[in-house]
Amino acid sequence: MTENKLFLNVGHALGVPYLSYADPKVPPVWPVKGNCYYGEMCVNLVLKRESHCLNVIFLVDTTCPKTFISSTTMQVLHPGEVPPTSVKANLHGQEMELTLSPESSHFADLNLLGADFLSKCRLWTDLAVGYEFQLWVPTDDQDDRSV
Repeated sequence: MTENKLFLNVGHALGVPYLSYADPKVPPVWPVKGNCYYGEMCVNLVLKRESHCLNVIFLVDTTCPKTFISSTTMQVLHPGEVPPTSVKANLHGQEMELTLSPESSHFADLNLLGADFLSKCRLWTDLAVGYEFQLWVPTDDQDDRSV
């Protein structure tokens, strides 16, 4: 998977252009529906930071402890500046510390959704109906999938 594929193919398939503007007045919608592309689970989440509100496509990695964002995403958040190595932001309604993807890693140009975000929500997949999955945040009285 490459960032180019996110721009050209995955965003189109998910119905939202990669790194496009998201309306900051619209609250995040749950459950979030994702799909598998190129053998990877991908999902679009809304990333809010100060004056920016973006649609960001993430690869879901249940084994990664942290959530990472690409240098392209970080540059959109900090135009004309040297991008920081981490940033506090609201990711689909969850306050998060997002780390810049390491340049030397195999996912350097990708946004990776890690266990720090996934521990705040639930992941449900049903491969019998294709390669779709859902993420949702249960309420206090709801701990299983009832949507």
